[in-house]
Amino acid sequence: MNFTEFLKQFVRDLQRELEKEFGRMVVEENHIRKLQLSSYHGITVRQEHGVIGISIDVFPLFLDSRAPSAGAVRSTD
Repeated sequence: MNFTEFLKQFVRDLQRELEKEFGRMVVEENHIRKLQLSSYHGITVRQEHGVIGISIDVFPLFLDSRAPSAGAVRSTD
């Protein structure tokens, strides 16, 4: 699985898991620009009508073969 496939699957799995706990959520792919010209391609998560969200660089999860998609999210409990 390449990074693009991983990212799409991660978004689907994470959205499904978050909605079980928190109701309607928006989980979307996003290109995040940071200070000092650095950036990453990751995800943004927020409540459906929320104005505040979080951005996550998921590339380290992709590199970690022990973190299969949403299973990585569940294991942080």
